[in-house]
Amino acid sequence: MRFHHVVSTGGVRWGVLDPLQKRGHWYLHVVVDVPTLQTAPTDAVVGVDLGVTRAAVTSDNRFHGQRRWRDLEARDFQLRRTLQATGTKSAKRHLRRLSGKTARRRDHDHVVSKRIVGGVPQGATLAVENVTTIRSRVTARRANGGQRRLHSWSFATLRALIRYKA
Repeated sequence: MRFHHVVSTGGVRWGVLDPLQKRGHWYLHVVVDVPTLQTAPTDAVVGVDLGVTRAAVTSDNRFHGQRRWRDLEARDFQLRRTLQATGTKSAKRHLRRLSGKTARRRDHDHVVSKRIVGGVPQGATLAVENVTTIRSRVTARRANGGQRRLHSWSFATLRALIRYKA
């Protein structure tokens, strides 16, 4: 069921309303067209350093990302590993519930990119670190989970979100 009704208020156009039911919950997707604002470019440049310990650090000494995200991911990984090894019916049910929880936590890249772009003055230039060769430059130990974290971190996704939101 889709509703096509265009309403304009204050320069914002509201378009398609799409109700969605997923796992017993109802969601409403709303398409909105917002006009882009024109800003004058400035000489300010802010560099963004991407990392594994902290998601991003900007050149104005702001640390983005929370330390507890890494601990939550490690705890969920251990729980998932244990449940998959068990293989019982209740373990599979618990895994389904856990998959929804981890999917809801996947917005870390969105949160970090929004904070980075929001903390930069209007018209400033963002310079994001090139991390295409980070896996060959960084030595990650397997014992403390650093190797798994390094290879599962979404550097390209974070970079794309920063580019999109800037």
